[in-house]
Amino acid sequence: MIIIWPAFWMLGDDIGSVQWPNSGEIDIMETIGREPSTVHGTIHGPGCSGSGGIDGKCLKRWTRA
Repeated sequence: MIIIWPAFWMLGDDIGSVQWPNSGEIDIMETIGREPSTVHGTIHGPGCSGSGGIDGKCLKRWTRA
């Protein structure tokens, strides 16, 4: 079985110095092979990477002073 995972995304301009996920990432369009009829858009960053992309809990961590 062949599974494709097409995506269009952007990384922060400081990716060379701070690495992922600290540089941030915006998944503009991502289609996961096991969900061919769903298109995802996700924000990743420190503490919110991989499958733990932006959600309410992650947003609270980012916006605390």
